[in-house]
Amino acid sequence: MKKSQFHEFNPVVYPIKLWVSVGEETFSPDFSIYPDGGIIVVQKDRTAITYFVYRNSDDMIGIIIHFPKKEYMTVKTIAHEARHAGDILFEYIGDDPQHSEPAAYFTGWVADCIDKVRKGKI
Repeated sequence: MKKSQFHEFNPVVYPIKLWVSVGEETFSPDFSIYPDGGIIVVQKDRTAITYFVYRNSDDMIGIIIHFPKKEYMTVKTIAHEARHAGDILFEYIGDDPQHSEPAAYFTGWVADCIDKVRKGKI
Protein backbone atom coordinates (compact mmCIF):
# COMPACT_ATOMS: atom_id res chain seq x y z
CA MET A 1 0.00 0.00 0.00
CA LYS A 2 1.36 3.44 -0.96
CA LYS A 3 1.74 5.85 1.96
CA SER A 4 -0.28 9.05 1.65
CA GLN A 5 1.75 12.18 1.02
CA PHE A 6 0.49 15.34 2.75
CA HIS A 7 0.89 18.93 1.64
CA GLU A 8 0.06 21.63 4.19
CA PHE A 9 -1.33 25.05 3.32
CA ASN A 10 -2.11 28.00 5.59
CA PRO A 11 -4.99 30.28 4.56
CA VAL A 12 -3.61 32.92 7.00
CA VAL A 13 -6.91 34.78 7.53
CA TYR A 14 -8.82 31.71 8.80
CA PRO A 15 -8.13 29.66 11.97
CA ILE A 16 -7.49 26.35 10.20
CA LYS A 17 -4.97 24.50 8.05
CA LEU A 18 -5.59 22.80 4.74
CA TRP A 19 -3.97 19.48 3.95
CA VAL A 20 -4.10 17.91 0.52
CA SER A 21 -3.13 14.26 0.57
CA VAL A 22 -2.49 11.79 -2.20
CA GLY A 23 -2.02 8.07 -1.68
CA GLU A 24 -3.80 4.83 -0.95
CA GLU A 25 -2.87 4.29 2.70
CA THR A 26 -5.24 5.35 5.45
CA PHE A 27 -3.88 8.12 7.63
CA SER A 28 -5.85 7.52 10.83
CA PRO A 29 -2.80 7.56 13.15
CA ASP A 30 -2.08 11.23 12.36
CA PHE A 31 -5.59 12.73 12.21
CA SER A 32 -8.99 12.35 13.83
CA ILE A 33 -12.38 13.66 12.83
CA TYR A 34 -13.24 17.01 14.42
CA PRO A 35 -15.01 17.59 16.78
CA ASP A 36 -15.89 14.07 17.97
CA GLY A 37 -12.48 12.44 17.58
CA GLY A 38 -13.53 9.63 15.28
CA ILE A 39 -10.87 7.87 13.24
CA ILE A 40 -10.54 8.56 9.54
CA VAL A 41 -10.82 5.67 7.13
CA VAL A 42 -10.13 6.37 3.48
CA GLN A 43 -12.57 4.62 1.19
CA LYS A 44 -10.80 3.09 -1.78
CA ASP A 45 -13.75 3.38 -4.17
CA ARG A 46 -13.87 7.19 -4.02
CA THR A 47 -12.08 9.65 -6.29
CA ALA A 48 -11.71 12.12 -3.39
CA ILE A 49 -13.09 12.91 0.04
CA THR A 50 -12.98 15.94 2.32
CA TYR A 51 -12.77 15.74 6.12
CA PHE A 52 -12.87 18.29 8.95
CA VAL A 53 -10.10 17.09 11.25
CA TYR A 54 -7.63 17.80 13.97
CA ARG A 55 -4.02 16.66 13.88
CA ASN A 56 -3.42 14.44 16.89
CA SER A 57 0.15 15.64 17.49
CA ASP A 58 -0.77 19.28 18.14
CA ASP A 59 -4.60 19.50 18.00
CA MET A 60 -4.36 21.78 14.95
CA ILE A 61 -7.80 22.01 13.32
CA GLY A 62 -8.09 21.82 9.58
CA ILE A 63 -9.50 20.29 6.46
CA ILE A 64 -8.06 17.31 4.64
CA ILE A 65 -8.86 16.73 1.01
CA HIS A 66 -7.71 13.24 0.13
CA PHE A 67 -7.19 11.75 -3.33
CA PRO A 68 -6.30 8.03 -3.47
CA LYS A 69 -4.55 8.60 -6.82
CA LYS A 70 -3.17 11.68 -8.54
CA GLU A 71 -5.13 10.72 -11.68
CA TYR A 72 -8.34 11.48 -9.75
CA MET A 73 -7.35 15.15 -9.43
CA THR A 74 -9.53 16.39 -12.29
CA VAL A 75 -10.93 19.91 -12.60
CA LYS A 76 -14.40 18.60 -11.78
CA THR A 77 -13.28 16.74 -8.65
CA ILE A 78 -11.04 19.61 -7.51
CA ALA A 79 -13.94 22.07 -7.77
CA HIS A 80 -16.30 19.66 -6.00
CA GLU A 81 -13.97 19.07 -3.04
CA ALA A 82 -12.97 22.76 -2.81
CA ARG A 83 -16.65 23.61 -2.38
CA HIS A 84 -16.96 21.06 0.44
CA ALA A 85 -13.92 22.64 2.12
CA GLY A 86 -15.52 26.07 1.90
CA ASP A 87 -18.77 24.81 3.38
CA ILE A 88 -16.88 23.18 6.27
CA LEU A 89 -14.86 26.33 7.04
CA PHE A 90 -17.76 28.75 6.89
CA GLU A 91 -19.98 26.54 9.03
CA TYR A 92 -17.12 26.32 11.56
CA ILE A 93 -16.67 30.10 11.77
CA GLY A 94 -20.43 30.66 11.92
CA ASP A 95 -20.88 32.29 8.54
CA ASP A 96 -23.17 31.34 5.65
CA PRO A 97 -21.20 30.50 2.50
CA GLN A 98 -24.22 31.05 0.24
CA HIS A 99 -23.71 34.04 -2.06
CA SER A 100 -20.62 34.99 -0.07
CA GLU A 101 -17.65 36.65 -1.74
CA PRO A 102 -15.23 35.48 1.01
CA ALA A 103 -16.47 31.89 0.53
CA ALA A 104 -15.94 32.15 -3.21
CA TYR A 105 -12.37 33.41 -2.73
CA PHE A 106 -11.63 30.66 -0.19
CA THR A 107 -13.00 27.99 -2.54
CA GLY A 108 -10.78 29.33 -5.34
CA TRP A 109 -7.76 29.32 -3.01
CA VAL A 110 -8.44 25.69 -2.03
CA ALA A 111 -8.77 24.69 -5.69
CA ASP A 112 -5.46 26.42 -6.45
CA CYS A 113 -3.73 24.55 -3.59
CA ILE A 114 -5.02 21.23 -4.92
CA ASP A 115 -3.90 22.16 -8.43
CA LYS A 116 -0.38 22.92 -7.14
CA VAL A 117 -0.23 19.43 -5.65
CA ARG A 118 -1.57 17.94 -8.90
CA LYS A 119 1.08 19.76 -10.94
CA GLY A 120 3.88 19.07 -8.43
CA LYS A 121 4.50 22.81 -7.94
CA ILE A 122 4.92 22.79 -4.18
